[in-house]
Amino acid sequence: MPTLYEATRDEIETQLNAVTGIGKVYDSPKFATDWKEWLDLHKAADGKIKVVWFSLESVTENPRGDLGSTEIDDFINYTERTEVWAIEQYYGFKDDESAPSDYTFQLLVEAIETKFRFLQTLNGKCHFSFPLNRTFSGLFMLGNVVLSHKAEFKLKLLHRIQNPATE
Repeated sequence: MPTLYEATRDEIETQLNAVTGIGKVYDSPKFATDWKEWLDLHKAADGKIKVVWFSLESVTENPRGDLGSTEIDDFINYTERTEVWAIEQYYGFKDDESAPSDYTFQLLVEAIETKFRFLQTLNGKCHFSFPLNRTFSGLFMLGNVVLSHKAEFKLKLLHRIQNPATE
């Protein structure tokens, strides 16, 4: 049986892969040491730089949170686990007056936001999933050699975890 982390990670990856035109999706950040490796990691099947990766950024647990529960003697029945996942999207920049890459990039950003907006339990993988928060959107130098569009998102999830001693 997958762990809480694995089940959540796999569902986020499934949802991202379901976004049309997203390109490559990785369930962890990627780093390349040479140009060929970099291109292999970042280029989609259509030859464009289109890549998304994500990772678990922070976790807090609070037995006294809204989803938590303690007894009078502070015995913890449930704890509220709050996770924040960081999602980064990159899309190759193209300066073209007739079809600027910014148009397609913005549509992809919106499609990612739409995908997560009403997944209130992340398909049963958490107690509650908030809509994505876009924390950055703009141009970015990838590897100090390739200008690209970049968007960063935060996905906040709440889990209600039962103490195994009370099951």
